[in-house]
Amino acid sequence: MEELETTIKTLKSRKSPGSDGINNDLYKHAPKSFLHTFLNFLNVCWIYGGDIPKEWRTAIVISMHKKGYRNNPDKYKGISLLNTGYKIY
Repeated sequence: MEELETTIKTLKSRKSPGSDGINNDLYKHAPKSFLHTFLNFLNVCWIYGGDIPKEWRTAIVISMHKKGYRNNPDKYKGISLLNTGYKIY
C-alpha cells in the first residue's frame, strides 16, 4: 500500500486525462477503501503476467503547437494522453 501511495503522490496535478476521463487528482483524493481495491486489482494484473485492461494500452494522441507559425506542421509535437491507471501500474 505504501508503494501505491508514494506513486500516486508523484503524479502531477491538473493534467489532462486519458480515454477513461479520470485525471490524476481523482486518485490523489481517493478514499483508502478505493486504494485498497485498486491495489488488489493491480496485484491481480501482475500475478497473471501483466495482463492489463486493453483500454490502458490506448492513448489519445494530440498535436500541440510549440512556437512559430501555426501553419507550419514542423512547429507541432505529438502528445500522448495515457490513462492514469496505466501510469500507476
